Order: sequence, then structure tokens, then C-alpha cells
Amino acid sequence: MKTTKTYNGRPCKTCGATLRYSSTCACVACAIKKGLEKHYKSMGKIFTGVELTQQQISILNRDEAKEKGKRYYHGMSCKHCGNTMKYVTTRSCVSCTIDRAKNAQKRKVSKQKTT
Repeated sequence: MKTTKTYNGRPCKTCGATLRYSSTCACVACAIKKGLEKHYKSMGKIFTGVELTQQQISILNRDEAKEKGKRYYHGMSCKHCGNTMKYVTTRSCVSCTIDRAKNAQKRKVSKQKTT
């Protein structure tokens, strides 16, 4: 099995990470985000990242949860409520999604009462 070689290069324009693949010079964090990591795994290569950021860890956790058939995973903290529990399918915060659904139901009920 071959290993994917990485190096610390110039900061990425998108995410600011410096870890890059040697073969393509692509940002590792963005490659993981775009799903290219699965492509490298299918080619028989192993990811040998140095220090992973919280964002990279959450993406890996999501992939692990998806492979295991889980519904939720712990990712980056939500910018609205700070919760880390997220849905695997939509990547949205669980508590914010529940709050939005409750608010929508309240609006629907109040709209029906006025008509």
C-alpha cells in the first residue's frame, strides 16, 4: 500500500490550512471537504496527515458516522447555539433544526387561528 505524502506549504486561499498533498499541491482540508479523500483511499493510498484541525477532525468523524450508518455526529460547534451534535445527512445542527421546526409549527398554528 502506498502512502499519501503531505507537506506544509503556503496557506490555502479558502480555509487557510498549510497542509498540502505532494502529488497535486491541493490543500488537504479542502480535499477532505470535497470528498477526494475517498478517491485516494480507493486508489489504495493511506492518509498520513500531520496535525489535523478541528474542522478536519469533524469531517473525518462525519465520514466515520456515515460509514457506520449513524444519524448524528459531533462536529464543529454551531455558530448560533454552540452545540456540536449534527445530522450526518445535512450537516446541520440538531438543536437549531428542532428549534426551527418548533417555530415553524407555532407560526402555522397562529396563522390558522387568524383565518
